[in-house]
Amino acid sequence: MKDILIACDSGKHSTKALCFYNEKEHSTIFRTKVQKAKNVDVDLISGSFNVHFQGDSFLVGNVVGEDKVSYEITKNTLEHRIAIYTAITQLLRKINLPQGANIQLAVNFPISLFKDRLLKDMYKHELMSNRELILIYVNDQLFTFRITKVMVINESIGPIYSRIGEFRMKDSLIIDFGSLNISFCCYNGVQYDLNSMVSLDKGISTLQNKIAEKLTEKFGIYVNSDDALRIMKNGYLSIRGEKQEKSTEIIQALTKEHVQDIFNQAMGKGISYHNRDIIFIGGGSIILQSLLQKEFPLASFEDNPQFSNCNSFLRILGAVNGKETS
Repeated sequence: MKDILIACDSGKHSTKALCFYNEKEHSTIFRTKVQKAKNVDVDLISGSFNVHFQGDSFLVGNVVGEDKVSYEITKNTLEHRIAIYTAITQLLRKINLPQGANIQLAVNFPISLFKDRLLKDMYKHELMSNRELILIYVNDQLFTFRITKVMVINESIGPIYSRIGEFRMKDSLIIDFGSLNISFCCYNGVQYDLNSMVSLDKGISTLQNKIAEKLTEKFGIYVNSDDALRIMKNGYLSIRGEKQEKSTEIIQALTKEHVQDIFNQAMGKGISYHNRDIIFIGGGSIILQSLLQKEFPLASFEDNPQFSNCNSFLRILGAVNGKETS
């Protein structure tokens, strides 16, 4: 059996995964939306999957509505397990090894729970499935693999290990803008400071809900979660094709207030923004980049912030196994 190293960052918004095989990096990303289903007969859109696992059927990805997003802090849920297994299958499909691979897996774990060894061990146990052969159908294709090892790594690691030479002699602060949480972690060189790990439940989805509620109140129309996500990206509300000019001011004011609240709360929990290089990662840093740059003009933004954690996970996994991963 082939040994494959896979890094997976399964967040509340998106599941990202990487592997390095035959001197080439392969990646996959899709929405972390999972819905149990029976007698599924739907046309799948891009980024969507029909999954059959242990006698149950699931829809995964874009085909599932925003109301099915899980907002539990823990990663040890069936939804995340299905999302991670689906990500593994998509990488195995890309490297043409749908059956029989041995997987060594590195996965993310919430900073707020990272000190709890029991929770981490339970998560490993669930994902490994006693090292038994895992059989899963994705879009009518059978995949079989065995997870032989799981490394649980803290979120908000960013590029620390993917560009280890750059950070070995630096003190850094990684700020990870996720869907559910904003996570902070300080690094002295490449070593994290466990006491600096701070997580705030003020992710992009929280801002999304604030904007939806305020626009519903001001304009007298119902703005749902799907609408709010598009409105945040566009920067304004459109009603029957007509741009609502006043909505732009409301969105900007709410966003600025939300961001300032995040940084103030983090300071209240002991985070300092001085004497460290500040690096923003996570999908939320894309949406908020212009505002974050005004707050921290000398901060760094990753070119591919959604995969920033994954890149370091894969480098760590490779180092442990003595294998090249880039």
